[in-house]
Amino acid sequence: RLIKERKYTPEIAIGARDIIGTGTFASEYFVASKKINNFDITLGLGWGRFSDRDIYDNPIGKINSHFYQRKYYSGGKLGGKFRLNSIFRGDKVGAFGGLIYSIDDYNLKLLVEYNSDEYRREKYFGTMPANSPVNYGIQWQPFSNLSLGLNYKYGEQVSLSLASTLKTNYIPKRKKL
Repeated sequence: RLIKERKYTPEIAIGARDIIGTGTFASEYFVASKKINNFDITLGLGWGRFSDRDIYDNPIGKINSHFYQRKYYSGGKLGGKFRLNSIFRGDKVGAFGGLIYSIDDYNLKLLVEYNSDEYRREKYFGTMPANSPVNYGIQWQPFSNLSLGLNYKYGEQVSLSLASTLKTNYIPKRKKL
């Protein structure tokens, strides 16, 4: 995280995936999130897999033309190959984002997201259709540590989710015998 969210500024973060792995999920991003009343808005720019649905020229390339070239690595089956010289590189960047609307009286959230990853590898192996970059969902949180979700993903899949959180740093009081 570069900047924490405040009243008039969004939270801004920078990140990278798979920088020492196989390179299969190699991607980097800048992202900003801001909560405004019941809306939580997220927008980002991505390189690597996040630039599959490219829409912009790489803005960093204007500073140094070396950023227009991206080296694609295969770290082998087990990974472990550093690919630091491909970070934030490539001729294009993609945009991604999401919107969450909270209905507080019912502990409901309505979600929509745009994903710039085309999942080419997954399509090739037949493990994911990914026909649409837009996903929708609804999430209900009946208790503070439990949420249930119903989602429509990739233009043809419906998914159900159940998530629970535990306080792992909480130590219960012991009863004396």
